Amino acid sequence: MPGFLRRRWQLAQIKRLVALAYGHVPAYRTLWRATGIEPERIRTFFDFATLPVTDKQFFRKHREEEIVHDSFSPGGYYFMETSGSTGEPFRFPRSTSHYLQRRFRHAKAFDFGMLRFLFWRGFSRHEIFDMKLAEIRINPRRGAPYCLYLPTADMRNDPAGVLRALREFEPDVLNSRPTVLVELARLAERLPREERPRLRFVLSHGEELMPSQREYIRDVFGCDMHEFYGLTEVGAIGGDCEVHHGLHLFEETCFVEVVDAEGRPLPAGEFGRVVVTHFYNHALPFIRYDTGDSGVILDEPCPCGLRARRLIVRGRLGGFFTIGGKRFNYSEFQMILSGFSTIVLRYQFAKVSKEAVELRIIPAPAYSAEEALRLRQAFRDTLGIEPVVKVVDNIPYTDGGKTRFIVDETAR
Repeated sequence: MPGFLRRRWQLAQIKRLVALAYGHVPAYRTLWRATGIEPERIRTFFDFATLPVTDKQFFRKHREEEIVHDSFSPGGYYFMETSGSTGEPFRFPRSTSHYLQRRFRHAKAFDFGMLRFLFWRGFSRHEIFDMKLAEIRINPRRGAPYCLYLPTADMRNDPAGVLRALREFEPDVLNSRPTVLVELARLAERLPREERPRLRFVLSHGEELMPSQREYIRDVFGCDMHEFYGLTEVGAIGGDCEVHHGLHLFEETCFVEVVDAEGRPLPAGEFGRVVVTHFYNHALPFIRYDTGDSGVILDEPCPCGLRARRLIVRGRLGGFFTIGGKRFNYSEFQMILSGFSTIVLRYQFAKVSKEAVELRIIPAPAYSAEEALRLRQAFRDTLGIEPVVKVVDNIPYTDGGKTRFIVDETAR
């Protein structure tokens, strides 16, 4: 979609959504009235940027009747809950029916991010609907001849059975979290190549995909590897192309901004907080909603030819350690480790005493003792601390298939 049409479409959706939220969601009406904001005054993107940024804490402090669209009957929405991997789970209402579900009601069980990806790759509608999907997830959906859903728990309880099921089903697309996909690839690597599952694409979501993980999974399964970015609250926000430099935003369903600490939009190329406005959950519209991630928008054309803007996500802003009386944000650790992402498949920072932190690593093939020394030096030079680097064979993950990247073992 050309840029001027995209912006016209998004502004029309924003105006509609702001009017809906003001008229029917008491929490928004109270918030905006307190700051003198009325829907009629939101005429431009500049006007829209005056709306306060919202977050989980804002919605948690309100009663259910204050955050649910007041004309919805109980059958018009249901409650979902985030995994809580970065803190307390967040429970929120979701519409039982919305535009995209009606528009793509024949789209089998593919989610809409996956559909966009396959369309972008040049597959026709008929080709897509002939494909088979496998997904490893915490709550498997009901299966169908073209879909295989495996519970994450099976990766612990019966990993050989997961590989066997994938080999027998022969899916075109496998979708799961990076943590689960890495562990699956580590299992498959022990098998002869002809006994591994045959896949056309592997898709990841729910966590940042590191370059070492992409290369490792691609090498083990011999197929393309792509990353999606989204939230449980709003669904898919973007996905990468074959260039693998940034995530193309799904701009027909959401409006993404990168803002400073005060909620003011930053120009393309500057890092800040990622906030999103989603157009289609009318039970509880998420308007200028803080994702908890930091990132940067790339406005220049992508070599792949897609016109959608790209977003580079640099990880969560939350999570703190106090080491030796100094307070460190997890994002500081993450930024240093990003410079060594080619040598690490999975990692976890563990505070093991008041003065010490341990960096546990499942190594990538490029890992070496020399690289570990360089990594410790980088932490010493940048933060003044020197974590103990410990190579391990296993790092526990949550029931939802996510790695807890920071743990405080002194709090036990």
